[in-house]
Amino acid sequence: MVEGARLESVYTGNCIEGSNPSLSAIPARPVHVMNFSSLASLLLALTVGFGAFGAHALKARFDAYQMDVWEKAVYYQFVHALGMLIASLFERSGALASGSTAAVCWLFLAGIVFFSGSLYALALSGVATLGAVTPIGGVAFIAAWVLLAIRLAKPAG
Repeated sequence: MVEGARLESVYTGNCIEGSNPSLSAIPARPVHVMNFSSLASLLLALTVGFGAFGAHALKARFDAYQMDVWEKAVYYQFVHALGMLIASLFERSGALASGSTAAVCWLFLAGIVFFSGSLYALALSGVATLGAVTPIGGVAFIAAWVLLAIRLAKPAG
């Protein structure tokens, strides 16, 4: 290290004095933030695909119980991906403070993965023990809705 050099974050666009000057041209920008609106939209598109796949490709292969499990997974994925989209749009519109919905959206995503994911796996495999994972997703869903209610009860500023 050069004596007397200042070490500053690349985030601010600065670099160690005497090092590569082209690094100082890096513009300051916010830390990468997950685009939950886009993710929710993709999850909703995936939901439509899973619903169609179940209704057409799996209908002949599934018994009534498996079809019910599959449809429940699709329904809960739809409702909570829509919840994620709405929560993220609250923030984008200014109804909620910036950064206030990230935890809500992560909980919705965890719920979709654990709840719907375990139900999809259960329907496809028939392994009943996969149903033990489902309540983890249910708790994540409940936590997301409660946290969203708390965030909405506070002023946006």
